[in-house]
Amino acid sequence: MIGDRFGVREDRVQIGRLQLDFTRVADPEAVLDAICLEETRRARGVTANRHDRPLRMPYWAAVWESAAALGEMLQEKTGPCENALRGKSVLDLGCGMGLAGMVALAMGASVMMADNETDALLLARVNGLAWPGRARVRRIDWNEDRLQESFDLIIGSDVLYERAQWDGFERFVRTHVRQGGCVWIGEPGRPGAIEFPSFAEARGWTIKRTVRKLSMREAPFNVFVLTR
Repeated sequence: MIGDRFGVREDRVQIGRLQLDFTRVADPEAVLDAICLEETRRARGVTANRHDRPLRMPYWAAVWESAAALGEMLQEKTGPCENALRGKSVLDLGCGMGLAGMVALAMGASVMMADNETDALLLARVNGLAWPGRARVRRIDWNEDRLQESFDLIIGSDVLYERAQWDGFERFVRTHVRQGGCVWIGEPGRPGAIEFPSFAEARGWTIKRTVRKLSMREAPFNVFVLTR
């Protein structure tokens, strides 16, 4: 279990007008250390399992502040009341531990929290327990997988950090957003992401950029809203 390997803790987090009990990895650096040790083990050939998955940086173990920016804007644009998203279906893509998805759940949506990392989904499942029947998790690789459903809203927090992932991400959200739906992306102002609006527009999206300032750091965050 993830708690046995890394340790978890529960924080009370404030996002906009919402207070959420958020279960997270207690020490993200310990997760990184574990990945580095496994990489060393494999480099030395100390493995008998030919089917070990490729190692990836444990981005999921960090609490991405972009999720807070996204959650605040979601409340601002739709209203912070409990039922503001009632009846809406939301996909939190690249959910990590599920913080942005929790905001949508607290606002009444039915939410699928999706990530490519099993450990992340274990914590996302825990964080969705407060909304039985409306929260579910799914392991998804947006470069390979496709679902038999679509969503009113797709959200993603800090999912633009690798330019090589943009094509697969764009294809996936284009396939799975409903007619009249939209895609919201929280992004912390990484230099490479400045090119994303042009990338999206060239593929038929209308994109609006909103800049948000949070108390947790001096630099502002971007929220990109994509519609077709």
